[in-house]
Amino acid sequence: MRVASAVLVTAFAVLALPASALADVTVNTTADTFDAGCEAPPVGDCSLRDALDDTQPGEVITVPAGTYNVSEELDVLQDQTIRGAGARATIIRYANATTDGRVMNISADLTM
Repeated sequence: MRVASAVLVTAFAVLALPASALADVTVNTTADTFDAGCEAPPVGDCSLRDALDDTQPGEVITVPAGTYNVSEELDVLQDQTIRGAGARATIIRYANATTDGRVMNISADLTM
């Protein structure tokens, strides 16, 4: 009986674990780069565009205070959470001030 209980407890514990742990991402450059991944300095950088591409649904993208000039629309293709430092502290805009249109193309749930 004890063996069966131990097996059930172990099986429940394994099934309760997530398939992969969520890892929040912090943007560390205001540059609009896309090098297919976020790497912590000093190895590399993590732009907002990289973070949107590199994170999984449920992960949080932290965007520190600063002005983030993007050269083209940012695509939000899966459920994302973007957390900035406030509306007047974290600014996302087109690099070319004469460009008219949206900064983000959102085709999923986005929490900001």
